[in-house]
Amino acid sequence: MSPVEIADATLALIDKLDGRLNRFAHLDPDDVRRQAKDVEKRLMRGQELGPLAGVPVPIKDLIAVRDQPMQFGSRVMEENVADQDAPAVERIRNAGGIILGKSTTSEFGCKAVGDSPLTGITRNPWNLDKPLEGRVVVPQPW
Repeated sequence: MSPVEIADATLALIDKLDGRLNRFAHLDPDDVRRQAKDVEKRLMRGQELGPLAGVPVPIKDLIAVRDQPMQFGSRVMEENVADQDAPAVERIRNAGGIILGKSTTSEFGCKAVGDSPLTGITRNPWNLDKPLEGRVVVPQPW
């Protein structure tokens, strides 16, 4: 699969499931596709990319992603937008990864349960009656 096909398949899965699961605090499909097209063009030119070339990577809403909201799951930070990438995000970009968006977090990351006053409850994909707890298991599109 090409980076664009992977991005489109990932976005389709998010579109299908996220209304019930509420996994994303911020998602910009146009930006995801733009990043995927850029990676694909670089691959077609034979440029050396990193080990994450074309891999969509969600970033927790506690970590700065340039020009994206960084709200920490809190209404107090609702208008906050990062002006630069955190070092981890910079490394993902340098490795060819595609920044997928910002995944939800409990307020300021202070609880082990996935809920916040800003984004609501992030549901467990295996039991929609329960909030997400502990490790994250994401259903794969393939």
